Amino acid sequence: MYRVGIDIGGTNVKIGILEAPSGEIVWKKEISNPQKGYQHLGRAVYDEIYGSGCIEKIEAVGIAVPGEIDRDTGTVISAFNLDFFNVPLKSEFEQLFHGISVKLCNDGEAAIIGELSCGALKGKKNAIMLTIGTGVGGGIVFEGRLFRGGHGRGSEPGHILLKYRGKKCTCGAFGCVEAYCSAKWIEEQGEKAGFEGGAKAVFEAAENGDVKAGAIISEFIDNLAAAIASIANLLDPEAVVIGGGVGCAGDFLFKPLQEAVNQKAFAGRTYEVLPSKNGNDAGFIGAALL
Repeated sequence: MYRVGIDIGGTNVKIGILEAPSGEIVWKKEISNPQKGYQHLGRAVYDEIYGSGCIEKIEAVGIAVPGEIDRDTGTVISAFNLDFFNVPLKSEFEQLFHGISVKLCNDGEAAIIGELSCGALKGKKNAIMLTIGTGVGGGIVFEGRLFRGGHGRGSEPGHILLKYRGKKCTCGAFGCVEAYCSAKWIEEQGEKAGFEGGAKAVFEAAENGDVKAGAIISEFIDNLAAAIASIANLLDPEAVVIGGGVGCAGDFLFKPLQEAVNQKAFAGRTYEVLPSKNGNDAGFIGAALL
């Protein structure tokens, strides 16, 4: 039998079908988020899964959403990058999949579950993960398990305040980590500098020696390092894992980021900064494992 994992992002949606109980990926696909409402999104995702030829063997569906959810009702309370507010996503997918079990979770939590089971967090007792894409998500591993907080709502590292009275974030607050450490920020700075093609194009130009692109990436690394060092100073993690699209940038990102984090950390402490082992697959793997 199979389990489906769906990782909904502000720009793209990643879908994977895993064999149960081995967890082996038997099919996966990434599509653009149609951004026409949750019902249109649900139908687009279902059609892709139906086209995989695996529909008859699916026993459960897990959905990762970049926002706050109510696990009891299966409602997305708020997902700013999707413009979802009080959306009954669980019931929508249950109707599409004709009663198959559906569960929702935060996308950062899903990525952590994926990395804990078969990735860079496997064997870690206390660690941090940041997922960096259109927004910034993530969470905390405490004593080998996902930490969901006192109210069960999990952690929102993307909405720690990084710069007092800074740039307005999608959440409505000012100066959040997400406002300065997301792929969206890189894209915005790139557009101002005349680059087309999003964050990836800016990274590629910087790697090829473009001075303007290099300055954007240097500022991004400085912002991200400050965020990581602040969180690490509070939690003293064994490791910090970076996932999402930006986490696939390789040594060009991770070498200077590691140096910057060590420079900013308290009293000469060092913290290992690692890329997600499962890359962009971590979210749908974790969602399927729910």
